Amino acid sequence: MNKMKYILPIILLLIGCSREIDSNRNRFSQKELSTDLEILREVLEEAHHGLYMYTNKDKFNFIFDSIQDCLIDSMSVTDYYRLIVLSLTDKIQCGHTGIYPPKGMFTKLIPIDVFIVKDEIYINRIYDSVIDLKGILKLESINGIDAKSIFKTLREGIPSDGNNNNFKDRIMEVDFPMYFTQLVGEADTFKLQVIEMNSDKDTSLFVSAINWDKLNKARSNYPINRDNKLDFKIIDSLSTAYLKIGSFEGWRLEQQGFDYDKYLLNTFDSIQKLGIENLIIDLKWNMGGDTDKGAKLLSYFYDKPFQFYYKVTASSNHYKHLKYTDKNWKWNFDIRHDHKKNNVGEYVTFGMDNFFQPQQVLFKGKVYFLVNGNSHSTASTVPALAQFLKIGRLIGEKPSGSYSGYNGGNWIGLTLPNTKIYAAIPIRSFHNAIDSSFYKTDYIQPDYVVKYTLEDKIMNTDLELDKALELIGLTKNN
Repeated sequence: MNKMKYILPIILLLIGCSREIDSNRNRFSQKELSTDLEILREVLEEAHHGLYMYTNKDKFNFIFDSIQDCLIDSMSVTDYYRLIVLSLTDKIQCGHTGIYPPKGMFTKLIPIDVFIVKDEIYINRIYDSVIDLKGILKLESINGIDAKSIFKTLREGIPSDGNNNNFKDRIMEVDFPMYFTQLVGEADTFKLQVIEMNSDKDTSLFVSAINWDKLNKARSNYPINRDNKLDFKIIDSLSTAYLKIGSFEGWRLEQQGFDYDKYLLNTFDSIQKLGIENLIIDLKWNMGGDTDKGAKLLSYFYDKPFQFYYKVTASSNHYKHLKYTDKNWKWNFDIRHDHKKNNVGEYVTFGMDNFFQPQQVLFKGKVYFLVNGNSHSTASTVPALAQFLKIGRLIGEKPSGSYSGYNGGNWIGLTLPNTKIYAAIPIRSFHNAIDSSFYKTDYIQPDYVVKYTLEDKIMNTDLELDKALELIGLTKNN
């Protein structure tokens, strides 16, 4: 009875949002669904090294048993998918763990982009040829589902490290069409109940579903925040340089035509020659990437050898439950050589605790790191270490990740045999080289917290950059 009380709100949401549109979808027997759930459970428990970082095993046992109690014959894959995601994501609390629907399952996307202010959803773009959007619209409901319920559901279903709501909200701003369709509802036409901000008029709008290709093409006509690019500018009047690092992923940067190491070398060479006194490093919307690239950046500021991670650990050096994954015996053999047991019984990943050496050219001026909730993975460790090593100040909102570290790295890709739901499961825990006595709370705390108002979002203001320039101006005047 207690289990059903816990899970019932999720079931009611699923029935209310998806029963009508699922009439022609694949349905599965209770036995097939139960088999898939048990396989997912086995692989998660064996492979995910940080599974119990925020939620203990007893609670997970309760959640899995609760899901099991809710399985019925002829349940649609959509209802099953949402049941799993909305039950597990908020408890795993890992921004590197993803549970994805079968390939090609959701194709009818809602054609809007949004931003979030104080837990409210605002529409800033509508990709529908019939509607000419002339301002910002506050969302009241979609197809009769109120905006507060939509917001709550998406927050429950978007994975983040330690349930960081900043990360969840920024991801909503990037991927609202995908998450709404997957977790709330898919339709040919969406009825939007909105309030026009310039008149407080309550209006109904009807927009047609859009596919991925058309959505991406429509979005390409607008500048995007998460563009994975590098950028460098000089602000002569303040003896200040601005360096944007949109990604630490080498392959993404190469796609954009950037050689990261060469770009940094040329950038810091220019900074030295120009006698720049202040440097602003923009890590907003940076989803992370290669550890070495994050460490390379810090090596231009710190004059001693330093570690990025003091250790990287895993659950095992041999995994039994690989039958439905993208791994095999050869991978298992390689893992045996990568994961070595230390003297306290931990499986430690070899070579991940190395020291990075300082660059010949070091910047000794003032440094400001701009961060937001979407500064993720490596892009959260960089500013955390910058604080710890006293390299620079952080401006913005709490980034993803934590001072202690996160789960990530090498992933196991699991495809459930019946429903074909896919799970990407990280097998390593990355422990940041930050002394635990340095922080009082595990969340990374900016030195200067920035909070956007509705007016700031409408004006497309960069409050983090404005705050950095304000601090530099105050310092210069003093």
